[in-house]
Amino acid sequence: MKDYSSRELVLRIFSGEKTDRVANFDLLRNREAVEFFSGQKLKGNEKEDLEIVTSACQKVLDMTRTIRVPLPTPIKKEENGFVKLYQDWTNWIVGRPFDDYSSFRKWVKLDVERLECWEPTEEYLGSLRKDFERKQELLGDTVLMWHGGEGWFYEPYNESGIENFSYLWYDDHSLFSNWLDLRFSQKKTVVNRLADGQKFPIAFIGEDIAHKTGTIFSPAMLEEEFFPRLKILVDLFHKKGIKVVYHSDGNLMQVLDQIIATGADGLHPVEPMAGMELTRVRELCPARMVLIGNLDCSQLLPFGTKKEIEEGVKKIVDLAKSTGNIIFSSSSELHDEIPLENIIWMFEYFEKYRRR
Repeated sequence: MKDYSSRELVLRIFSGEKTDRVANFDLLRNREAVEFFSGQKLKGNEKEDLEIVTSACQKVLDMTRTIRVPLPTPIKKEENGFVKLYQDWTNWIVGRPFDDYSSFRKWVKLDVERLECWEPTEEYLGSLRKDFERKQELLGDTVLMWHGGEGWFYEPYNESGIENFSYLWYDDHSLFSNWLDLRFSQKKTVVNRLADGQKFPIAFIGEDIAHKTGTIFSPAMLEEEFFPRLKILVDLFHKKGIKVVYHSDGNLMQVLDQIIATGADGLHPVEPMAGMELTRVRELCPARMVLIGNLDCSQLLPFGTKKEIEEGVKKIVDLAKSTGNIIFSSSSELHDEIPLENIIWMFEYFEKYRRR
C-alpha cells in the first residue's frame, strides 16, 4: 500500500477510502512541546513564533486548525465595547458594554442596527485570506482546517453571557432570531467569498453547545435556532466541494441524531470524560462520518502514567484501524498543563501503533 502524504491520508479518510496508516489531528498549545518538536526556542515575536509553532505541527500532525502563538505577557484590548484579556494561547471577556438584562437588550438592538449595515471590505477579506494561506503554506503537507465560518452561535452567547442569551430567546423570539440571523449572515458571507475547496478541502465549525452531562441550552432552542442554521452552513460548504467537521465539547448524545442530520462529515472531539464513549458513538454514527478524538486531555494526559497513556492511545488506534473512519486526537488540545514527557509518549505510542 502506498505511503501517503499527510494531506493524501486525511483526504482519503474523509472519502471513505483505505489508507496505509491512521491519521492524527490536534491543537499544539504547549510551549515545551512546541520547542521540543521544532527544535527552536519561542522568541516572543509573533512572526517568528508562528514559524516555530507551524514547524512543530508539521513534524507531528497530519491535520490541525486555528494556529496561534503564545503571548509573552498578558494584554487587555477593547473591541467593540468589550474588554478582552489575551493571555498565553487564548482570550476571554473581562468587561462588557452592559451590566444588566435591560441594558443588554438595548445593546442587542444597537448591534442589530450595526449588523444591518455590515459589508465586508476587500481589506478585511484580503487579510483573512492572507492569514489562512500563510499558515497553510508554513504547515506544508499538514492539513489546516478552514474555520472562517464558525462563531455565529458561540460568539453571541459568549458576549451575552448564557443567562442573558437564554432570557432573550425566551422573552423576545423575534429580536433573538433576527440578531442571530444577522450574525449568521456575516459568516455565510465570509464562506461564500473565501472558502476554497482546492486550498482548504476541510472546514471546521466550532460551536460549543454542551457541557459534561448534556446540552447547555434546551432541545427546543437548539432545534429552532441552532441546527437549521448549522445545516445551511454544511450544505453551503458541500456545494463548494468542502468536507465539514463539527465541533462541540461535552456530552452530545441527546442531540447526536440532529448533528448527523445536518450532513456533517466529521465530529470532534468525542470527549470521553463527558460520556462520549468512542465505540458507542462509532456504532451510532453513519460510516461516512469521521470521528476525531478522543484521548482525554483533562485527566489522562496531565496525570496519567506512561502505561495508561499507551493503553489509551492503543485503544483508539486499534478501533481506527478496524473501522477506517477515526482520526486520533486528544479530547480538546495539547495544553500547557500537560507534562512534555506525556506528550512525547503520546506521539511515540501513536507512531508505534498507527500502521496497518
